Amino acid sequence: MSKNIINFEWDFNAESIKDLSVGKDVAYFRLKKLMPEFIWDITHLEDNPYSFVEVQTLISGTTVGGHSLSDQSQVLNQYESLKYLMSVIKKNEFIFDKEDICRAHNIIAKNEALKWGSLRDGEVSISGTSHKPPTADKLNDILHSGIGVIRVIENPFERALAYYCFGSLNQFFYDGNKRTSRWVMNAILMSHGFNYLTVPADKKLEFNKVMVDFYNTKNATKAMRFMIECYQKD
Repeated sequence: MSKNIINFEWDFNAESIKDLSVGKDVAYFRLKKLMPEFIWDITHLEDNPYSFVEVQTLISGTTVGGHSLSDQSQVLNQYESLKYLMSVIKKNEFIFDKEDICRAHNIIAKNEALKWGSLRDGEVSISGTSHKPPTADKLNDILHSGIGVIRVIENPFERALAYYCFGSLNQFFYDGNKRTSRWVMNAILMSHGFNYLTVPADKKLEFNKVMVDFYNTKNATKAMRFMIECYQKD
């Protein structure tokens, strides 16, 4: 299979993820238990000022003062997106197609992106990189062909990481691309009995450096290794 079809390449060591599966039920209940932590990880990577305790307070139903409505909305959107992920996994409803991805984005970037729940119809850029995302008129074809290539990758962990990099590189939406790509990555992982994979808040700087390197080189090996290092079985 030619990985050039999706405009980046990578090396994947299957031994690095050997014995990491825990089963769907365990993965589901771990996500449920640690959801506040995962939401804080997500929002911290977006420079959201909510503290971990404030995230816990907000998703429990109590408004936290001193923050903008946009920051509050971002936290609540991530909460709703993880609840949606749990529902999809529990009901075995994840298909891995354009509609699934857009439904996730519709929750993740609600009231945040220029438009949400559908592919962008204008151009975007990624600051600090030499990468130029594809023009809007090409997005639909790129997404469909890319899903076709990624779907047949035999190893589900590699498949999940490949989509994460694919979605992040092509910037299918005006905003929330990495968050949506991580959601899809985790839907693939959890569908195959792997734990939810989060990027810990204290790895933010390393994460940003790895992603800039990926955008500039179109080689996802370092990004994939970084994500595997973030994975926790327990």
